[in-house]
Amino acid sequence: MEVVLAKMDSEKRARLINCAMKEFGKNGFKKASTNTIVKESGISKGLLYHYFSSKKTLYDTLRNFTLKLLSEAIQNGVNWESGDPIKRLDEITIIKLNVFKKFPHMLSFSKTMYEGLSLEDVKAMIEKYNPNIYKKVYEYNIDYTLFKEGVDIGKAMKFLQYFLDKYAEDTLLQLHQTGAEINVSEIEKDLNQYLEMYRKAFYKDS
Repeated sequence: MEVVLAKMDSEKRARLINCAMKEFGKNGFKKASTNTIVKESGISKGLLYHYFSSKKTLYDTLRNFTLKLLSEAIQNGVNWESGDPIKRLDEITIIKLNVFKKFPHMLSFSKTMYEGLSLEDVKAMIEKYNPNIYKKVYEYNIDYTLFKEGVDIGKAMKFLQYFLDKYAEDTLLQLHQTGAEINVSEIEKDLNQYLEMYRKAFYKDS
């Protein structure tokens, strides 16, 4: 179904993706309105249904597009030669933010995709496009000896992942509310201050 998006004019495709993600992310699949999507995207309803036979087809196409785009961005953007666990999760957060800069409603749309699913279900969806990506993120070339003796590494990593996810979500929500542009370099500077505190708390003295 991603082929359908590729066939569309690039400008129309970007407008449709952003407007549809906004509507699905705001109202969920059932309450989302294709009338709102065509109105805000400037694409006629006839053209919408020329490419997508139903609202479900559009939703599924956006879901597949999101999963593939994020998984490929992570695969190609992470410095896999660095073994620092904090740095790796930080890199993934910044990679996601750069994707969200182009598609600002992707995060809210993603939350509708995962709603009601178990962690294993979510992993299976993502690994359809990037097999064993979770294992690679948390195990490949990772140096867990950086943590202090006695630290529960599993809990420490979960804590960090939760913080980074929440940080990204809150930052994007604030930007949406103010209408400000996503400035990834400024966000990265602010984020690094928090991560430095995390390093001091959980890592051995360098």
